[in-house]
Amino acid sequence: MPGFPLDLKSGYWQLKIRPEDREKTAFSVGNGLWQFVAMSFGLCNAPATFERLMERVLRSLLSKICLIYLDDEIVFGKTFEKMKENLREVLLKFRAAKLSVNPKKCNLFRRQVKYLGHVVSSAGIATDPEKTEAVTEWLVQNKKQVRSFLGFCSYYRKFVKGFSSIAKPLFKLTENLTKFDWTGQCQIAFLGLKQALTSAPLLSFPKGEGKMILDTHASGFGIGAVLSQVQDGYVRVIAYYSRVLNKPERNYCTTRRELLALGIIHGNTDGLSRRPCVEEKCRFCSKVEVQRELFEDKIVARIVLREDSSEDWRRAQIEDQELAMFLLAKENDMRPSWEEVSSKGLSTKIYWHQWHALEVQNGILHKRWEAPNLTNSFLQLMIPRSKVKQILEEAHDTPSGGHFGINKTLEKIRKRFYWATCKKDVEEWCRTCKICIAKRSAADKGKSPLQIFNSGAPFERIQMDILGPLPVSSSGNNYLLVVVDCFTKWVEAFPLKNMRATTVAEIFVQVVSRYGVPLELHTDQGRNFESQLFQELMRILGIRKTRTALHPQSDGQVERQHQTILQYLSKTSKHEATGVTPSEGVTPSFVLRKRSYLADGFAKRYSSQFGFSESAEEYVRNLRQKLDEIHQRVRERLESRSLKIKCRYDRKARHPVFEEGQKVWLFNPHRKKDRSPKLQNDWEGPFEIIKKISDVVFCISRSGGRKSKVVHADRCRPQTLGWSDPKNIGDILLSHSASAQKVCAPPSGRIVSIASSPE
Repeated sequence: MPGFPLDLKSGYWQLKIRPEDREKTAFSVGNGLWQFVAMSFGLCNAPATFERLMERVLRSLLSKICLIYLDDEIVFGKTFEKMKENLREVLLKFRAAKLSVNPKKCNLFRRQVKYLGHVVSSAGIATDPEKTEAVTEWLVQNKKQVRSFLGFCSYYRKFVKGFSSIAKPLFKLTENLTKFDWTGQCQIAFLGLKQALTSAPLLSFPKGEGKMILDTHASGFGIGAVLSQVQDGYVRVIAYYSRVLNKPERNYCTTRRELLALGIIHGNTDGLSRRPCVEEKCRFCSKVEVQRELFEDKIVARIVLREDSSEDWRRAQIEDQELAMFLLAKENDMRPSWEEVSSKGLSTKIYWHQWHALEVQNGILHKRWEAPNLTNSFLQLMIPRSKVKQILEEAHDTPSGGHFGINKTLEKIRKRFYWATCKKDVEEWCRTCKICIAKRSAADKGKSPLQIFNSGAPFERIQMDILGPLPVSSSGNNYLLVVVDCFTKWVEAFPLKNMRATTVAEIFVQVVSRYGVPLELHTDQGRNFESQLFQELMRILGIRKTRTALHPQSDGQVERQHQTILQYLSKTSKHEATGVTPSEGVTPSFVLRKRSYLADGFAKRYSSQFGFSESAEEYVRNLRQKLDEIHQRVRERLESRSLKIKCRYDRKARHPVFEEGQKVWLFNPHRKKDRSPKLQNDWEGPFEIIKKISDVVFCISRSGGRKSKVVHADRCRPQTLGWSDPKNIGDILLSHSASAQKVCAPPSGRIVSIASSPE
């Protein structure tokens, strides 16, 4: 039997308060002033006072035959008869102190008892389901609630392997200078802790015989350990341990972190401090396995800087349901029938068909690979699902992995390891690796369908851009501000000495003074066009300002005029830009002003041929009529020409589908100073689409960021779901599908994506 739990009957009320102290507990109600005669709940020193009383009463028996925590006690012994004697001794102590127990809460002669949130039986120690089930309904919306949740989970951390690694995002969220931002990693950690607590393993009791093994490990974030013992030929876990490194400890080198883990587990007690310390030089610690005998119980401490042992691999395969079936079947040389595996998963069926290639060596299941010509063969270690992520990280993400492609990574893994979905997992891992995505080639050209933006009147929509720097002229100008009317194709170029926002604004005011205020102005995202001065000018004039970063196609007309101007300047000759446009067969000057500047030199000599003999009224009337006819012809011609260009352009175009709330990667070829250009990434992100302006233009922002960007679809790639372990992540999401939308929602109500970034 595990023990006899005892509970005092109204423990606080069994302690009397001295008469001179009763007034300190006074309270007033409608019918007078009252005072407590016995110690009540709510007094600040009540728990400490009661605990001190219990320790005084059972002082001679503590840790020998009983344990106490306030009014909860448990009596234990090596045999049933000894337990009864110990129980009698404890009850006699209570009688002498005039303390009474509650018979209804004393669970005597039970094979399984509950004590302080634990279930104790002859098999071991487990968590109390009544306590851990409550965690499934836990909600958090601020730092205080996250700290409360972590405090509850930390009480059971000895049941959770890698507790600090799982809870890493939540620990970072509770730091004082960190803003509360519930991300996808926080959601996964939150659900992961819930899953770990509700499915916590059974921890074994340590026995007098059998080697005790203490495995320690350290990372850049925390340290951890597993205390286990060899019992009946199997390594059984006694307890897990882990904690987060503080800020100074994170600066330790790898060796010091490993030794810190070893020292923390051993503790700093007086007895241990007199033991000789383990000393190894840093340059050798990456190859060393420290083993020391501590005290008489032969506890072995091992710094885990090596590969997992055979015992670890066998235990991992036994814990995997699919591999355990074939491991035990191979050891007994009894192949499972098809009826046994037909209802199992795909991996089980694959292993069943590969039965003759499976072998057991040193208690571990392997698969023998043979070349097609049967000239070569080697053994592949069968990997349980719990180890797949570790293998993928080692083969691809580490410096020795090198972030190579799918084929090389797959070839590297298959030389030593095998599991049924190896190829699929490697493809998904490489395809969603953040570093690999950031280093991919530039965005595809002409990916999205062409968008048509036709104007209906002169100077309704204009485009503007700066050309230069050019050779400095005699007037000191080396830039050109090019303005194009999207309807008439009228072009004006203004020489500039600099590109400052004030200079550009002055020229733009001149354009507005001569042609009127346009409805829309389109530019790139140059700092002069995005300055506060220019934005205020747009607001005062009531002009809609549009822009698209790193997508010169949206400024196609002004960009084309840049080529024309450069050719004109380089050849120093008259250019056909002043001639007939392909769009409608008339010059831009004629559409805008009803006359061509080419005819100005002949106007006086041949005035009758240009209609200058008309009266003023007739001239105005005819001018309006001709302009209306020309504008209609231009609109029809622009529409027809635009459709032809779009049809030809869209033949090779793809149709990306992006929606609001979707995660995307952004192509950004800008280079940072003082860094090698070839080692910088072309892709950054992921970003979230917060607004869909058109089918190909979106407003994006980083998760939780305040700044937004307007970008074209050609610069975006959708974020793919990151590789996930179905056993660890998929099961969590399935088991929490009913509550995943309401759990941990930030106060703003924004839905948080659980999908990982492509890493």
